Amino acid sequence: MKRVHRFRCWWPGLLAVLLVGCWDAKELEQVIYINALGFDYQKDVYSAYAQVINFANLGKTTTGTRTPEEVWVGRGYGHTVDSSTDNLFLTVQQRISWAHIKGVLLSERVLQHGRYDQLFDAYVRYPEIRFEQSLFATRDSIEQVLTATPLLHISSLYTRFINPHDTYNQNSDVAPISLREFIKRLEEPSCTIVLPYLKVNDTRWRRNMKDHRVMEADGVGFIKNKKYKGTLEPDQVKGLRWVQKESIRSTVCLFEGKKAVASLSLIKPDRKTTFRMQDGKPRFTVTIKAAGKLVESLEYKSEHQLTALAAQQVEKEVRELFLEGVKMQTDVLGLEETLYRAEPKLWQRLTQGQDLVLEKQTLEKIDVKVSLRGTGKLQMKTNL
Repeated sequence: MKRVHRFRCWWPGLLAVLLVGCWDAKELEQVIYINALGFDYQKDVYSAYAQVINFANLGKTTTGTRTPEEVWVGRGYGHTVDSSTDNLFLTVQQRISWAHIKGVLLSERVLQHGRYDQLFDAYVRYPEIRFEQSLFATRDSIEQVLTATPLLHISSLYTRFINPHDTYNQNSDVAPISLREFIKRLEEPSCTIVLPYLKVNDTRWRRNMKDHRVMEADGVGFIKNKKYKGTLEPDQVKGLRWVQKESIRSTVCLFEGKKAVASLSLIKPDRKTTFRMQDGKPRFTVTIKAAGKLVESLEYKSEHQLTALAAQQVEKEVRELFLEGVKMQTDVLGLEETLYRAEPKLWQRLTQGQDLVLEKQTLEKIDVKVSLRGTGKLQMKTNL
């Protein structure tokens, strides 16, 4: 009986101790949750841009109408990344939470400045930071990009910046890259990082006859051995969709001369790279296999003609991309990494701590094989 009496005496105290852990919990409106960060660099000063959205509006869609979301962007300054983000504390009115950052946007000036180790040193050390954040760059104003909103008053949580995989899975152009993957590739001596760019477009969508600002893909930037190599425009990087392993689906328009005759949707292209040595230099062969579906037929073409035209167009786009890389002396196809993985000693002897020298002959052959797997709801046109 004494034991039962003692238990009755101390169990309320035990519950009180356990409940103490919840007493310092903050209400949603008492905390500023950073959704995305942007960094610029100019005249030896970093600028940190913090995008904040009102999470309270996310659940208010039961009536069938959406409240226009408020997007706030704050700005801090400092001679380091950490001091620029700390500068935000001077003007905020509530506690800041860094645990929900979903995207990082870098200006081209930051890329040109380099020093990526310093850029991310304090950022990745902070315990609240998660590494699965999307990473993009821009040549536009960071503030303009961060305040661009989706259509239909949908939350900024669903932009192509914060949630890039939704649009990429439907139309694979340039593969998104996470902060974790970027940092990992930064340490690879043979790896060329492909960093997608964003810009603001206010001419393609209108709301109630007023221009609406949205985000748009704007080509890519390349980084090798922690050095910024340059940027290519969207029309110059069409070949990337056929060589990136993340590619899901992309449509290719088929031409005879300058006349469009059909369109194929190519699914999950498989790319393999091999090489041989000739006169002491590596010669690479890129093999691409893809299955396609006919999505548009403007005039009769046999299955063999369609697959041949598709293979020809894919080869053309990949070749043009490679030649742009030769002009920049940038390994846009990741050929050097194949050499490094297969023959590291040979790679070391050929490069001697420098980038692999690229010539037109470096890419010896592009072998593309396309098969037709479907024609949609309609049968192929017949030759009448």
